[in-house]
Amino acid sequence: MSTKKLSGFTIVELLIVIVVIGILATVAVVAYSGMRQRANNAAIISAANNSLRMINVYVAQNGTYPFAWTADACITSTTGCDVGTASVTSSSAFDTAIATVGTVPRSIPKGSPAYGIYMSYHLNATYNGVSAPARLSYFLFGTNQQCGITGVQTYTWPTYQSSSTGYTAGDLNGQTVCWINIPGPGA
Repeated sequence: MSTKKLSGFTIVELLIVIVVIGILATVAVVAYSGMRQRANNAAIISAANNSLRMINVYVAQNGTYPFAWTADACITSTTGCDVGTASVTSSSAFDTAIATVGTVPRSIPKGSPAYGIYMSYHLNATYNGVSAPARLSYFLFGTNQQCGITGVQTYTWPTYQSSSTGYTAGDLNGQTVCWINIPGPGA
């Protein structure tokens, strides 16, 4: 009488395969998450850079800011603007003024708790010792991310200096804050 030996996987072999698959899945999720963060930040920086460029064109052509009273104006009005504790509304005056020189991006990837690109105007603000009432603000995904635009300001009010880190605040609830100086008329 012949006995047939049944072949198959042992429990230990199956557990090893399951552990290996779990490790590979974890690595894939982490890699995807990092790629998504970099892509979102690149889109936000590009939109902020385009917004800054349009504001600078407006200043060069008109000799004034497109928004010049103490307040904030949301540029990314489609996705909105929120500083994490309050919403920033759009400004029809800004929208009308900037439309005379071109278009600004109206939507970007939305972070949490803060998101959006907005222009601020505060008459008493200075940047490196010179009057600088206007700034562009936006938020990046992750901590200690580089803002990607020159003119990054420190997180001090109302006397800003050039940031030595490449960002304004590196960790605001898991996000990076970017305040960019907007050169004024005659700068």
